[in-house]
Amino acid sequence: MKKLIVLLLTIAMVGAVYAEEAPAPVLKWSGLLNTGFQYDNGTDSLYLKASRLRLNADYTNGDFGVHFRLQTNDATTTAFSITHAVVWGNLFNNMATFKAGLLNDAAWATPYNSFGSLDGKTGVQIQVKPIKGLNVGVFMP
Repeated sequence: MKKLIVLLLTIAMVGAVYAEEAPAPVLKWSGLLNTGFQYDNGTDSLYLKASRLRLNADYTNGDFGVHFRLQTNDATTTAFSITHAVVWGNLFNNMATFKAGLLNDAAWATPYNSFGSLDGKTGVQIQVKPIKGLNVGVFMP
């Protein structure tokens, strides 16, 4: 009987040591104000040339999360647009990754003329990473 109790206590202790606690969900906010001024020598005036205002939000719960970005290309107005709206997840111990929605910057983005950014298109992106250094992906609009 003593051996059984010792065995059960040993299993309980090993289980407690190797048990992984799930990370707590995290909500993170960030932003950017990109601006500059221009001086006009002819009128001797200084004025705001251009600006961009961004508000980012990221919610992460372990291997899954949500990301979105509100942006205006004229920070003097309230005309915001949604430039990113993504649901993402890591599967099979990070061997597969998926993103769905209005995709954000990624290795699989195709550059195009859009204010100098690599913001992606709307669709689903799947990446498979079977070994370190090999990343195979597909994008479906």
